[in-house]
Amino acid sequence: MAYEEEEEEENEEVTYNELIINEEEEEEENEEVTYNELIINEEEEEEENEEVTYNELIITCEKYNSMITSLKKKVKTLTNENDELKTIDLTKEINSKDVEIDFIENEVAHLEEENKNLKVEIEAIKKTFSKFSSSSEKLENLLRMQK
Repeated sequence: MAYEEEEEEENEEVTYNELIINEEEEEEENEEVTYNELIINEEEEEEENEEVTYNELIITCEKYNSMITSLKKKVKTLTNENDELKTIDLTKEINSKDVEIDFIENEVAHLEEENKNLKVEIEAIKKTFSKFSSSSEKLENLLRMQK
């Protein structure tokens, strides 16, 4: 008897487990059906909403055409502005280089002037030195003569 009771308990457990599994499968099937029904309903609603009259389509096209035209104008304006900024930047760069060139030219002119002044000074020193040299020679000659 004990063996029969154990078998019955096992059969009850198997049956209970089978019931749970069957219920889960049924729930999944119901969920799939419900999900599919929702998708079909949504598609039907979209189809109903997608029906557009010719006039609505024309108005929508005109709106998009207007937006595209506006965007094209904006792109053209921004392109022109970009070109102007590039030109201004190049002009500033050229002006900067011109200023730098002018500064260097002024510095060169100043150095050339200083160079001329130094050459004149050197010539004056040479004349003075040559006078001193010739006077020194004359003095030596005089001293030799006195001896």
